[in-house]
Amino acid sequence: MKNRLKTTILIVVLLMAPIVFAQNAGQIAGKVTDAANGEALIGANVIIEGTQLGAAVDLDGNYLIRNVPTGTYNVRFSFLGYAAKIVNNVVVEAGKTAKLDVVLKEEAIVGEAVVVEATAITNSENAILQQQRKAATIGDAIAAEQIKRAPDATTGEALRRVAGVSIVDNKFVYVRGTSERYNNTLLNGAQLSSTEPDKKAYAFDTLPSNLLENMIISKSFTPDLPGNFSGGLVQINTIEFPEKLTIRLSATGAYNTASTTGNFRTYEGSKWDAFGAKIFACLPARALKTTSRS
Repeated sequence: MKNRLKTTILIVVLLMAPIVFAQNAGQIAGKVTDAANGEALIGANVIIEGTQLGAAVDLDGNYLIRNVPTGTYNVRFSFLGYAAKIVNNVVVEAGKTAKLDVVLKEEAIVGEAVVVEATAITNSENAILQQQRKAATIGDAIAAEQIKRAPDATTGEALRRVAGVSIVDNKFVYVRGTSERYNNTLLNGAQLSSTEPDKKAYAFDTLPSNLLENMIISKSFTPDLPGNFSGGLVQINTIEFPEKLTIRLSATGAYNTASTTGNFRTYEGSKWDAFGAKIFACLPARALKTTSRS
């Protein structure tokens, strides 16, 4: 019986405690907005300093802190990118709501300048296509990405794959059918002199293709380019610098369907061959025989 009475009294006390506490507590409510445009700062933090009480601003910019014990407090308002603001001496009375609207200003970030450096990619096929699309001149180009897919050993061989360009003697360039004297060549922006003593021409077989970044063939004039050409201007751009020793090996093979793996007649040889004696026609028929070589 005594235990039941104690349990009943404890339950009544626990139920009455919030009511008694609420009678000795109040609320802080208000709105937090942007000083520049008056828009609600959704998610801004409102904290009563020195306590664990606080709230977050809702979608309408409003906040509400319940069950604040009576007294005088300092309330702190903060939001990312905005200067924090502290409102001092906020009086909370029992059973009442302290109205507190706050306007926050954007915080000017002061610090050292940050410099971001990057190098444009110019050796890919997409980069060359974008450059041609934005160019103010008529021309063609080929990038290192395309050159690597082909078995071209020299710059002249790589230029053969550009539309409107012909290579004569595997080294002289003809653009739009004009001879080499009407074309010009730039290497990394510097004009190249002629490699031939008797003509105005640059031999493109002197530069390996694996050292190229890209090649741009301009067929019309712009103020930033030399104007001493009528056919085309070949602009050769090389890679920065080889990071290590570069060696390129290639091998080719061929066969003749009329003779490879087929039978043919041959000459066995003579002891007089060292003297250059022409005795092949004088040999009997048995000296000749059919052999096979693959």
